[in-house]
Parts: sequence; C-alpha cells; structure tokens
Amino acid sequence: MKTHHSHHKSGIGFAGLLILIGALLLSVRLHIFPQTYASVIISWQMLLIVLGIYNILKKHYITSVVLIGVGLFFIVPLIASVPNSFITDLPQNYFGTFWPVLLIFAGILIVIKRTCYANESLHTHCKFHNHAQKSTWENTNGYVYKNSSFQTSEHIVLDPEFKGGDLQISFGETTLDLRKTTLSNEQVILNIKISFGSIIIYVPYNWNIQPQVDAAFGGFEDKRYGAEASTDNKSLIIRGNVTFGNAELRN
Repeated sequence: MKTHHSHHKSGIGFAGLLILIGALLLSVRLHIFPQTYASVIISWQMLLIVLGIYNILKKHYITSVVLIGVGLFFIVPLIASVPNSFITDLPQNYFGTFWPVLLIFAGILIVIKRTCYANESLHTHCKFHNHAQKSTWENTNGYVYKNSSFQTSEHIVLDPEFKGGDLQISFGETTLDLRKTTLSNEQVILNIKISFGSIIIYVPYNWNIQPQVDAAFGGFEDKRYGAEASTDNKSLIIRGNVTFGNAELRN
C-alpha cells in the first residue's frame, strides 16, 4: 500500500508539471503575455523555475529552492533585455557584479541544512528537509568514492592502506579523515570536484602532499600545523577543481 501511495503521489506531481508547462506555452500562444516575453517564458531559466515548482509538489524543498533561486538569478538579465521591460537600470556587467549572491545563497542553504540535522527537534519539523538527498560513500579495498549533494557528512578511512579515490561535492560539506591509514604506493591520487560546497581533508602530519587543484571563485588551503618532511618517498597527489567553494588540508 505504501509503494502504491508513493507512485500515486509521483504521478500527480508529474501531471502538475505537465499542466504548468502547458499553461505557460498556451499563454504565449494566446498572447496573454506580450509576444516580446515569449523568449523569457520559453527559456532554460524558466525551465529551472518550473522544475523548482515541481519539486515543491514533491516536497523536495531544498532542491526546489535551489532550482528557483538559480533560475531567477539568470532570468533577470533576460527580462531586462526585453523592450519596455519593468526591470530597468540593470548593470551592464550583471553577472560580474552580482555573482557573490550565489555564494550567499549557497551558504544560507548549507546553514539551514546543518541546523535541521544538528537539532533533532527540528529534524522532523524542518520545512526545508529533503528526503531525496543524494549521498553515497563507497570504501572498497582502500579506495574511497563520494558523490554528495545538499548534505554534511564525515568519513574516516580505516583500511591499512589508502589507494586513492574520487570525491564530488555540491552544495554541502564533507570531511575525509586519513589519519588512521597509510599510503599504499609511491604516488596515490585523490581526485576532488567541489562546486558550491567545501571539503576538509585530515592527513598525518608527516605525509608528503602535492596539491594540483584549480580554483575558480574558490580556493584550496593548506592549514596543516607542525608538518614534517616525509621519511619515505610516498606522496598523496590531490587533483581536481574547486568552483564557488573551498577545500582545506589539515592534520
């Protein structure tokens, strides 16, 4: 019965999405909106907003806020470009001026999400709780794989030897602790991809670390204290990119 109820709700949500898209397209055909706004209504920015509304129907509130927020941010200059638009005096370099708004937006979402999980009394009542989180940890034979969105998580590697891994974090925070393991080979590679999120990597104080990380509107910081030169020729190579986020190395 529960599975049937779930499929029933999913079907209603999809029907609502079709109704909303159809209503927007019909409004353009019937000239309910000025024809000049057709390019705004039929755009990828508007699609994000519609998908955001659809996720509200599915009670995926965090996802809906992200989709609607990003859609609204990028649709503003599109609306401003329409003749006789109600949006006037928009800076010519709109994205260059206002891109920090996305950072503020991401930070607020992370704070709300962490508050919901940290406080058990809020956990069941928090309106922004999203049951469709995407978060998977895989730790197999010394390799670590992480794919996470909209979640705060921590993982401690307990394998005798660490052989590398692949971490992809978006709109969330992740902590990886490598202080209870050793490097398996002379060169161990850890790939990271961070977007609108952050990661903290703890390593033993005497490991040789070689960061090879590209950052765009973000950064990679080595915050180790009292680190010593490695006594062997093994090294951990951290590769990847950080976009609108931050990665830290600690001991």
